[in-house]
Amino acid sequence: LWFGAAQVEGGPSSAASYDSTVGGMGMREAAMTTAVLKALAENPVFAVESLTDAAAADLGGAIGLHLDAFGARGTGVDGLIAEPDDASFPFEQLGGSELRFGPNVSLAVLAEVVGQVAGRVDGAITLRAAADSVSTNYFAAIGVNGSSQLIDEAIGRASVLSGLMDGGGVGARLGAAERNDIDVRARIEALSDGLETLLGLLPVPGGAMVEQGAGVAAGWAASTWAESYLSGQFQFDAELARSGDDAMVMEDRARFDNAVLLYGALGPDHVGGYPPFDASGHPGVWAVGFLNSAVVQQHYDPNDWYQGLYEPAYSAGKGEADDGGLG
Repeated sequence: LWFGAAQVEGGPSSAASYDSTVGGMGMREAAMTTAVLKALAENPVFAVESLTDAAAADLGGAIGLHLDAFGARGTGVDGLIAEPDDASFPFEQLGGSELRFGPNVSLAVLAEVVGQVAGRVDGAITLRAAADSVSTNYFAAIGVNGSSQLIDEAIGRASVLSGLMDGGGVGARLGAAERNDIDVRARIEALSDGLETLLGLLPVPGGAMVEQGAGVAAGWAASTWAESYLSGQFQFDAELARSGDDAMVMEDRARFDNAVLLYGALGPDHVGGYPPFDASGHPGVWAVGFLNSAVVQQHYDPNDWYQGLYEPAYSAGKGEADDGGLG
């Protein structure tokens, strides 16, 4: 029901235009999601032990439909304030393309739910695919050679989502010591129909979802996303699981995510001749080299994405955040 409610006309995943009026469907759906997330976070019975794999995947999908709002909330760039008792909060999609409403809960409250859902492999896969795809859709909206301001904003929001997923245990669950890439690939393939449905419902900021979002995502879930994840991110997830969330591994993983997004956003003609990531090499080495290259250092501050946005979201996911600082 929660997943379906987001798809009603005027809701965040509706094929029709989003209803951004005060008291309209967009605001009402956000208020419902606020109530659901708070109820789950406060329920002592809601725990990974009580979730089936199918339930975890379904909940991961419902959360995924609202990650755009949490990416904006974690950066604080929207500048639109909600009172603590409000049932929703207003935010602007990337680049101010559209006013929307999101669930008025902190990243720490969301993390309470994410942590339980990610305790099941199917839930972790669904959450990771949704977060990665929301980030990808930011750049589908910008297009190649977008302005440095939009790119910086997009990577900032993506850093929040990446930190929240990592802190919530998504990576550690997927990279568990007893699991290898063949196991994860098999689970992704088993979930492919549901993933394609979910990712096709994620909006592209500033564009019609049906024309851009579903068209781009339909082939992305089981094939392109799986290959992208398994060739790069999975190595870090396995290292995180073995090391017990070692800070250096965590930082390498976050920087790799940002480097991949930035490289794609700049386009091959504007990366100063730096080669694209080759899966035969180590992703961390490639990422450090690219982020330290002259073309990046001249226009961006990768440390701000990591220290200012990823780390606080990661702490929220781990349950260590100050609620007041995270909204």
